[in-house]
Amino acid sequence: MFSIWFLLLVAGISCQDPSTDRAEWKEWRATVGKDRSYQNANDEEEHALAFEKSLILVKENKLAFEKGEVHYTLALNEFADRTDAELAVLRMDAESVKARKEYISNLKDSVDDDDSTVKDNKLRSSFDWRQYSKAKFPEIEDQGSCGSCYSFSSMFAMEAQLAIFNNITTSLSKQYVLDCTWYVDPKTLLNRGCSGGLDIVTYEWLHANGKGVPETSVYEYTGENRVRSCPATTSGPTYKVKSFRHANNSETLLQENLLRWGPITCGIHASKKFQLYYDGIYHEDNCDSADIDHSVVAIGYGSENGVDFWILRNSWGTNWGQGGYGKLMRGTNECGFPDTTAWPQVTF
Repeated sequence: MFSIWFLLLVAGISCQDPSTDRAEWKEWRATVGKDRSYQNANDEEEHALAFEKSLILVKENKLAFEKGEVHYTLALNEFADRTDAELAVLRMDAESVKARKEYISNLKDSVDDDDSTVKDNKLRSSFDWRQYSKAKFPEIEDQGSCGSCYSFSSMFAMEAQLAIFNNITTSLSKQYVLDCTWYVDPKTLLNRGCSGGLDIVTYEWLHANGKGVPETSVYEYTGENRVRSCPATTSGPTYKVKSFRHANNSETLLQENLLRWGPITCGIHASKKFQLYYDGIYHEDNCDSADIDHSVVAIGYGSENGVDFWILRNSWGTNWGQGGYGKLMRGTNECGFPDTTAWPQVTF
């Protein structure tokens, strides 16, 4: 239904003032937003106004795409009616963003441009780990209304290692990360549950404590803060971080390390446009590259019509991008990407 609504939008969208006609809002409510509910008429009106802002962005994007000014399209997805406050919940809050900056400023890279194990690795012109993994990657997941992107990205990097190198398809518990890595770094107050965290801090804690992450099937995701609720033991198989590495904000290093080690977690600034992304190679001139507030996973790269791109896996469900995956312009440090990258080696 979502893809049908997008095609209808592209084919028939007009540029009239959205406040004079809410046909698009009614259509969205009947399709993509059919399961959305509001507290009262005032609450619905607030979300209708938020939708109108999204509608303007989508219309502007359509015109720019038709003129060949951009290489991507936006759509009125499930985030289209979200208010700024609701969208902010999906990202790290201001305190976590600040703590993240301080932490990274004091972080010494474990891999750099002089690392001989990386620089001798021959690069391919394009690559997608989905095509080379021994086992299928687990399904795209949705972090919901919780700023837990770091738990999803850090755990997917581990899941990908298991699929690629061990022929194991499994989903690791993101809630375990939220419950067990709360304020594990007392100096920076990272991680902070649904308020945000950092992949590297997650790997540090798992490695230092020798804790294994249980599977989602036995430790389900609730998307809520449960302070001091880390269990001493869990049932079923668990998977440990044998070691981990991280590197600086270098797209060249990311390309090399991705080929050598597998999918890698990366930071990015997630703007409203990014949240409405549908297809193509995303590029944004006005995003705040210094305000890194979201974590995704790079799984590959390539080029289309002379434009280089990264392939990203997100944690906003399958209605974002193409089934939860997207393409980001490569070679421009787009929206601060990749910021500080991290990846683990997994044992079990």
